Amino acid sequence: MHEDIAELDINPVIVSDHRVIAVDARATRSPVPVGPSVGVDPSSAWEELRPAIYPESVAVVGASDDPAKMGNRVVRGMLDMGFSGEIFPVSRSSKTICGLSALAGIDELPLGVERAVVVTPADVVPTVLSELAGRGVRTAHVLTADTPPFINSGSQSGGMRVLGPNCLGHYAPSVGITMISPTASSRTAGHVAVVSQSGTYAGDAVRRGAAIGLSYSFVTSVGNCEDITPAELLAFCDADPATKVAGFYLEGDVGAGDFFRVARTVSLPVVLLRGGRTTTGSAAAASHTGALASDSRLLVDAAHEAGVLLVDDADQFFDALVMLQHSQQIAGDGLALLGSGGGVGVVGADTADAWALRLPVLGEQSSKALAPFSAPGCSLSNPVDLPVWSMYTGDQCFTGELVEAVVLDDQVHVVCAFIDVGTVFDLESRPVAEALMWRLTDGIIHADRRGRTLVLVLRSSLHDVQEDVIRRLRALATEAGVATFDSVDRAVRAVGGLRWLTGAAEARADRTGGR
Repeated sequence: MHEDIAELDINPVIVSDHRVIAVDARATRSPVPVGPSVGVDPSSAWEELRPAIYPESVAVVGASDDPAKMGNRVVRGMLDMGFSGEIFPVSRSSKTICGLSALAGIDELPLGVERAVVVTPADVVPTVLSELAGRGVRTAHVLTADTPPFINSGSQSGGMRVLGPNCLGHYAPSVGITMISPTASSRTAGHVAVVSQSGTYAGDAVRRGAAIGLSYSFVTSVGNCEDITPAELLAFCDADPATKVAGFYLEGDVGAGDFFRVARTVSLPVVLLRGGRTTTGSAAAASHTGALASDSRLLVDAAHEAGVLLVDDADQFFDALVMLQHSQQIAGDGLALLGSGGGVGVVGADTADAWALRLPVLGEQSSKALAPFSAPGCSLSNPVDLPVWSMYTGDQCFTGELVEAVVLDDQVHVVCAFIDVGTVFDLESRPVAEALMWRLTDGIIHADRRGRTLVLVLRSSLHDVQEDVIRRLRALATEAGVATFDSVDRAVRAVGGLRWLTGAAEARADRTGGR
């Protein structure tokens, strides 16, 4: 803890009665002495990192008038997104960038710019950071990869903090910043934050979020985390009034102890997708961010102890965030499955069991309310399996009544309602099917749920027309506060994750006396 060791891997270790032998060991050095952990204070993290996340002024060092270069795209992106603050392009070769007057050097910047984006060649990054710190710049985001170590190069002068290097960029819709094309970036601000060491996953978060109804407080690509750590960013999320849910994609174990220590104390749910959990994945991570592998069991145990939801892949990561965007807790483990397709319900029940969710036998009140919908081939137990053609007649749809019948049972804490969109389009012509899907969905999402959590599954046959209808219906459900998924098993996993996080939050409250 007092040496300049960032990561230590000892494997195997042979223990006998008389001695302990480390057969093989590998260590990686930190660019600065690690020292003992001193903890992370959320209020300090907010004060230091707010200019990086929600800046009021931005300098772009390495700005370019070439539309193909990152230094141009950063400036253009802020202009097209309607950035609310001042932009200062810094370029040695161009006098104007995207219609803005460019500064010839960092020494021409006004004092105290809140955020600088650095897209210069790698070898000059330490010098650039030192000069920015000398102008009182509060924070910097180094997008350049393969930079020399820059800590203690003068970048910390005046307390300037640095994100990166090796990043894609930053997205904060409330202030008008994006890391991808503005045309693919939602302008709607939400309360989900994503921090990613992978630029690709950060870009995915913004693009996919716009498609599946996720609204973010911010998404940031942090690369190698040479200065600002994931633990500090988690503490920032906890202190940020705009953030209620935090998702992290991380590689390697540098600062893992601090990250999980902070996670044990935060009040918001945390979802973690960890790259490099296997031998093959760790080799890829080593070439990506220089990270060593860790024992996967240790990671699972650390996340479990800290109350962090550890997910296996990107789909599960985004599904969990969609779920948490609408519900941060769930009252119990009773799940009702309601929809068209017996096999779908069976697989959903299997997934529920894997996530410690119960499918309670519906009581007398629910059974009585469901009885009028009985039809040949249906099942009114849990899962409730009704053919699509039993869910409507003419212009009248019964999906709302079905949901309201199920929630009469106090053992039901969450309802997963699913519609097979392909069957609807088989039964009716395209215009009639589209209108019918609208009514079926509207009935579900506006049913009186008696305070229960509701998730909606729209199962497509992957036909273009169906996908377009689902996209519009997803937006309708999102507006009504209902999480929408494309398969029952993914929806149930997301519900299971929410239930696990609810239990973790309750245990945290017991441990801290409700603080």
